[in-house]
Amino acid sequence: MQQIKEFLNVIDFIVGTWWGITFIDILPIILSGGFTENLLSSASSFMNFLVVVAGLIYLILRIIHFARMSKLNIEYKRQEIIEKQNANFYRKFTGEFIEPFKEEK
Repeated sequence: MQQIKEFLNVIDFIVGTWWGITFIDILPIILSGGFTENLLSSASSFMNFLVVVAGLIYLILRIIHFARMSKLNIEYKRQEIIEKQNANFYRKFTGEFIEPFKEEK
């Protein structure tokens, strides 16, 4: 299972790198204002533009997913801390108050 996760991370890194390079290639064209003349004139540049749009959508979804998972992990850790504090309190309470009475009898 760990190998599959690592493989998907490598694929994600490769696709992200490809998207970044394509974005860097297209960014000067977009900033210069030659959007319709240069990007939509050939099939290759149009496909590059679609890759950039798809990568941008993927990046936004990835950030949203990361934020949600971070909130869940923080809440899970908070619940674990509360659970451990409660367990330690009951163990300490039992050791200090209940067990000495058992020894006296």
